[in-house]
Amino acid sequence: MSYAYGRFSITPEAMLKANSQALTPSTLCIETTTRCNGRCSYCAMSIHRPKAQDMDIDTYRYVIDSVPGRQRVWPVSFGEALLWPHLVDGIHYTSQASKSPCLVTNGTLLTRSMAHDLLLAGLELVRFSVDAADSETYAKLRPGLSWAVLLENVRAFIQERDKLGAHCAVMARATITAANRSQQGRIKQFWTSEGCGVQFKPAIYVPGPSECGYVRGKPLPCKWPLQVLMIKADGSTALCCKDWWGNYPAGSVHDTPPLGLFNGAQFQALRKGMATGKRVPVICTKCTQEAS
Repeated sequence: MSYAYGRFSITPEAMLKANSQALTPSTLCIETTTRCNGRCSYCAMSIHRPKAQDMDIDTYRYVIDSVPGRQRVWPVSFGEALLWPHLVDGIHYTSQASKSPCLVTNGTLLTRSMAHDLLLAGLELVRFSVDAADSETYAKLRPGLSWAVLLENVRAFIQERDKLGAHCAVMARATITAANRSQQGRIKQFWTSEGCGVQFKPAIYVPGPSECGYVRGKPLPCKWPLQVLMIKADGSTALCCKDWWGNYPAGSVHDTPPLGLFNGAQFQALRKGMATGKRVPVICTKCTQEAS
């Protein structure tokens, strides 16, 4: 039996087999900061704002250097990446390490000067979290952020990219909720006309800080424990991007090398439990990216 997760299809057998071989993640998700200038309605920060913390640049470089291959590197989880004081240096270091540096941002802090610096540093993909095609809907979903500033910054980024002749893809992503579900056609049309690719995703399930533990249930094989290594700002690992609070850690890069964590006993136990259904993380049973 196979359960499809997005464009991936992972069987329980493949998940169990992975534990018998050394794995190298195809994607690195690194939480560079927990600070954010937004209070989006569907974000975990609407439940509780975590302690403000920035990853130090030495830890970031260590992770980049410790994982061989050409991974996409995303600064995601909590936080607005543009608030990380080492972002330009981090993008440049990632590019020089022959990996693919990406950026997820709400865009409201991305000045033309910052765009220039990031593009010269080697940024290959930027994904703006937009969620709307008009100021009214945007204000409902992203209170405190400016629609006008977002538009100005996206346009300036594209202009700067074209001026420099840089190779950087620009995506506009809309998280779909009841507030904007009927507007998907307008959102796609608007942001396409602005020169962006467009992505949609359903509003993610947001667990609370104390929501952890395991249950027995159907096998839930998933791409994340096989292909993605997620590291929080303090250097600890998390199960996936839905594990906002790091309730399913497998250790810290300050104690064990990243590949040692990814292939270690705790990650192997997670994979086995999910593949057999004998020890499934609670958040996996409520994930909106459900098997189909």
